[in-house]
Amino acid sequence: MLLEEESYIRNRDTRFIRDFIPGQVSRAPEHSVWQYYDAIEWLSLNFDVVNRFTAASFYSSAVTSMRVVKFLQKAVTDATKDGQAPKGQQQEVFGKRMLINELVKESLGGNTGVVQEC
Repeated sequence: MLLEEESYIRNRDTRFIRDFIPGQVSRAPEHSVWQYYDAIEWLSLNFDVVNRFTAASFYSSAVTSMRVVKFLQKAVTDATKDGQAPKGQQQEVFGKRMLINELVKESLGGNTGVVQEC
């Protein structure tokens, strides 16, 4: 396929354009790049509908279920006596504890298990 401005493949499934990267400072023609868009392009109005659905619809799991995640951290080197890392010491995440509706689950290194059922 030839790289031509606004050329389409198969009934507008994919579209080639030569344009600048969003936020690009230099707008010299030689700094534009080839970009392709596949399937359907979404506009901000489309995202408003999606955001409204996920925030308010009874059918959205974001509205009908409770999900809370706490990441468990530990100091990279030895911790102090009280278990807290000294100020400025590096921490690493070693697992997470999740509340999913009525279940409290813990995941340590890929093994997830139920801790408590409320």
